[in-house]
Amino acid sequence: MVFFLLMLVSSSAYSQLQQVALLDPDKIYVNGLEAYCSYSHQEVIDALGVPDEYYLDDEGYYCYEWYDENGKFIAGFYFIVTYRYMQYFEIGTPKFSINNLFRVGDHISKIPSSWKKELKYTSESGMRTFYCSPANWVNTYERRSPLIVYCDERGFITELAMETGI
Repeated sequence: MVFFLLMLVSSSAYSQLQQVALLDPDKIYVNGLEAYCSYSHQEVIDALGVPDEYYLDDEGYYCYEWYDENGKFIAGFYFIVTYRYMQYFEIGTPKFSINNLFRVGDHISKIPSSWKKELKYTSESGMRTFYCSPANWVNTYERRSPLIVYCDERGFITELAMETGI
């Protein structure tokens, strides 16, 4: 029985390591979905899970949104209808991982030291906003903006976002 449990833990850890190794380190992924790439509805569900709300908005986006038990918005992913690619997202829950490396709730020190990190704003309360991107991030039409990381005064990530037009 102990041998079986060791094999199970070992194979699980190995498959997680393989998944990390398959991600291009110069791109941004959320639960394995690359930002600014096209995905079917099923691929989105398989990677992100079933949202609390899914709809087509007036601006031409497929919207996948999650809410906490009190009905407060905690995450949203928005795919432009024309190409079904991930246009932007907002994350306020540890449910979603960036490049299998860090998530909401982690300390900002978990962001790889090789990533570019630019402090954009510090509030009077000590909350900080960083623009972060992989070391060789290419700022092209397809990849317009880096990851926006919000953290508290102690350095813990409170929100993650990627929006266009920055």
